[in-house]
Amino acid sequence: MFSEAPTLLARAARGALWSWGGQTLKHVAQLGLVAILARWLAPADFGRVAMIGVVTGFLSLFSEWGIGPALIQRRELKRAHLAAAFWGSLTAGLALGFLLALGAPLVAAMYTDTALRPLTVALALNFPVVALATVPINLLQRELHLERLALVELLSLAVGGAVAVGLALHGGGAWSLVAQTLATSGATAVAAWALAPVRLQDAWEAPAPAVREAFRDLLRFGRPLVGINVLTYLTRNADNALIGRFLGAPALGYYALAYRLLLFPLQNISWALGRVLLPALARLSDPERQRSTYRRVVEGIALLAFPMMIGMAIVAPELIRLLYGPQWERAVFPARIFCVLGALQAIGTTIGPLCLSQGRPDVLLRWNLMFTPAVVGGIALGVRWGLEGVALAYASVSGAAWYFSHALANRVIALPMRTFLRALAPAAVSTLVMAVGVILARVHLFPPRTWPPALVLLGHVAIGVSLYALTLRVLQPSALRDLRELVRALRGGHSASLG
Repeated sequence: MFSEAPTLLARAARGALWSWGGQTLKHVAQLGLVAILARWLAPADFGRVAMIGVVTGFLSLFSEWGIGPALIQRRELKRAHLAAAFWGSLTAGLALGFLLALGAPLVAAMYTDTALRPLTVALALNFPVVALATVPINLLQRELHLERLALVELLSLAVGGAVAVGLALHGGGAWSLVAQTLATSGATAVAAWALAPVRLQDAWEAPAPAVREAFRDLLRFGRPLVGINVLTYLTRNADNALIGRFLGAPALGYYALAYRLLLFPLQNISWALGRVLLPALARLSDPERQRSTYRRVVEGIALLAFPMMIGMAIVAPELIRLLYGPQWERAVFPARIFCVLGALQAIGTTIGPLCLSQGRPDVLLRWNLMFTPAVVGGIALGVRWGLEGVALAYASVSGAAWYFSHALANRVIALPMRTFLRALAPAAVSTLVMAVGVILARVHLFPPRTWPPALVLLGHVAIGVSLYALTLRVLQPSALRDLRELVRALRGGHSASLG
């Protein structure tokens, strides 16, 4: 295993680069797409889809019963496992789609909005379509074929975006967003199977007894993940449910748009690196290599996410006005709160891959049993002060729990918290220096609303990048050397073959 580790890490590094590049392009395109749609759709259109998303998101927790991560984590994967995963996820998708369609009147009644009923029925079709892509998507991740996975996501984004814009320009309203979801999922399934290292018929050829045994095998690992996902879902969607119920669709539209800025580093940086972290750590048997790999991933996330998110928090008024228009002004305050929180949560996304790679979903379950009631209670209290109160409550509880969640997870690989925090220190200090400089420039060089938003953004970015790079060079001179080592690893890596 030791002789294979450099090749594995090179594949993981190359996969991370592909994943990061694909995610960067994907989310830049998504940002532009949302900017276009925000000018043609009303806040209530986004809010209605977000309302239904509370229900569809909850049901999706039961769509595969942890089968996807189980496929990635297993060292030995047989054809029966592929068949079990395919038929199990498809059966669950069909059942959940039928359940959502049947419950569409209840969704409309819950929010007292009759327009939600047909939208909910249409989105029920998404469950079986998504289920078709479970096996190929997770196999591409398992084998670190992340260049193919990036292609799948970009193609599906293009298809879904084209459908959404086309309908929005013709007055489609919330239906534009519904059609985007269905078109994106359909394109994902088609492209994933076309690029997967196995063919669809492989799911049909395994004998039935072997498939049943393989399904039980996958569920043994996946069952705790269902509980974890339910608790995580409650944590991340209680705000949407309470805002939609008590403050209405327009308020939820502002909140949902602000929350997208929080998701940017989670989906674009942390998620891209976390995608390779699980399969890479699962195949490393040397504990010291595991700790070193995890520490380097955390350090890399911090170097990118900290300055990006704090910078976005500072320039949020100009950013939102430029991208979405002046009608979204109320989203500025929660956007700033979420950007600061996003800097921390970008690191927190590594906890899941770390614990799952070591076969310890129980650690995640115990933490979420403590964390979820605290977050939901804080949000319920904050809703009394509007969407701003909800944003502050969510960020306060999540920020306070950040240290303890990492202390618990790091014990899985015996990583001291001092070592963990030292990995974050250069990025944190450099970001602090950058923030002070940009704020001073904002006060003395670019006073708010006296310069065009685009010029303000360009000036702040130039000053921020310069200060961050100079400070980082003093605190961590090895940053460029580490980058060169990564490039050499990419050049020396070999393509993976399926076992």
